[in-house]
Amino acid sequence: MYVSASLALVGLLLLVPNVAFAVGFLQPTAALAVAAALALAMAPIVWRGDWRARPDWRFLAGCVAAALMFSVIGGQGHFFFQADDWTVRDALLADLVRNPWPPAYRVDGVDMTMRAPVGLFLGPALVGKMFGVPAADYALLAQSALLLGLIVYIFGMTVADGRHRWLTLGLFFAFSGIDVIPWAVEWIKGRDSTLAPHIEVWSGFFQFSSPMTVLFWAPHHGFAGWAFAAAYQVWRSGRMPALALCPMWALVVIWSPIAAVGAAPFIVFALAADAFGKRAGGTGVASLWRALAPRWFVPALAAAAGVLPILVYLTTDSAKVEKDWLLLQDGFLPSYVALVAFEILPFLALAWRGRDAGSTLARNELVLIGALLLVIPFYQIGFANDFASRGSIPALTILALRLAEAVARMWNARAAAPVDPALRKARIQMAAYLGLAAITPAVEIGRNLALDAPARSDCTYLDALRSSPFFDSPVGYYVGRADLFAPALFKQAEGAPIEWKRRKCWKYGERRFVYGYLKPEVVEAPMKAPETKP
Repeated sequence: MYVSASLALVGLLLLVPNVAFAVGFLQPTAALAVAAALALAMAPIVWRGDWRARPDWRFLAGCVAAALMFSVIGGQGHFFFQADDWTVRDALLADLVRNPWPPAYRVDGVDMTMRAPVGLFLGPALVGKMFGVPAADYALLAQSALLLGLIVYIFGMTVADGRHRWLTLGLFFAFSGIDVIPWAVEWIKGRDSTLAPHIEVWSGFFQFSSPMTVLFWAPHHGFAGWAFAAAYQVWRSGRMPALALCPMWALVVIWSPIAAVGAAPFIVFALAADAFGKRAGGTGVASLWRALAPRWFVPALAAAAGVLPILVYLTTDSAKVEKDWLLLQDGFLPSYVALVAFEILPFLALAWRGRDAGSTLARNELVLIGALLLVIPFYQIGFANDFASRGSIPALTILALRLAEAVARMWNARAAAPVDPALRKARIQMAAYLGLAAITPAVEIGRNLALDAPARSDCTYLDALRSSPFFDSPVGYYVGRADLFAPALFKQAEGAPIEWKRRKCWKYGERRFVYGYLKPEVVEAPMKAPETKP
């Protein structure tokens, strides 16, 4: 069984920041163990890569070109407007470039250490250490274009063939929920019109972000969910066993632990399909043994061992991050019903209508996707509820790919004359739903093209946090108390700690934000260290 060579390349790109993290943040013994374990986990995927297969160069070039274009428009490289979240993301990258790893901070007299999903930044930061912060920005852009280009190439190659591959590419970037209708209702009711350049926040409780929104606002979460979905697609096409999903899952944790949580159920689903489904080529003990073949089982165990220190790093001193059940909060139920009506049911119904009716796998998969999307909104992580917007990325991505299959199947249907009215109705519904959904990414693109690109800031994370609309968000989202990081496992920070200097990253009114302008008094307010919860 040969694995897709493009997936092996994606895995190697994901492996780089994991090794960089091990060397830069962990003690030497732990670093060697983590790097060796993750390299061992990836070895069979790379070794069994189908390197002799001739790629579809035209489609691959189109995928990389589209990824580069949308990454540039999304603000990477500082050629176009950057959404608000980049205020802090650029500062994190700069801190990694200018300071020894792990970067140290001091807030209100308390020593702290960077604790963040840094997978997106570590590779570019290494380039920046040699050539400066601007070079790190361009390296990040190149990394995004190559990684996303390979991912969408895998999507196209595993979903359809011929011209339908291009349909898959376009549908992925245009996919979204039908946000424009509930947003318009909220706008008519008098909700703040400054939200017009970003219409996905209409519910007030949660959002299911479109791929374009994720790329423009939080690409590290997107790459984690999309890369796993690419691996899942390779498994689904029969090119590798479900156990090979485990190393890919381990590699995305440092990019986004929340997206990794959303991906975990699909590993269980794939393992069950391999062990007990028709894909196993048998039943009972024999099929289970084939599913747990040692040549894949040992790398899966290595992946589990290698990711453990990363999980410890990401969860150290994280109790302060808001977590809550939303069910009993005022206004939750109407927002949830609207989310189901405009973001979930229409597309699940279309995918169900266009699925392979003879495939038990396709049926069960859509049931799993529907169950996850219905359950995820009930729980909140973070003040902006990242659990809904980031934890849903794997399920939404796989749903978009099933829609691409459904579109290809429905448009290729050979109905006897006259045309089947039910099929005609389904085609009209699909075109209407996808057309309305495409308004959301169009708004994101239009906003970034219309607004001016901000100047590059030299602020640190602490100053940038206070120079953004998220000035009142907890400082501890990306840093943790230094004394809580076990010295036997983690390196102790070297050099002078970064402190809040009350610097303004831009002149007031110079930097346009989606959520308005920053008020002058914000930067002058005291910055306090977070209290550690038991």
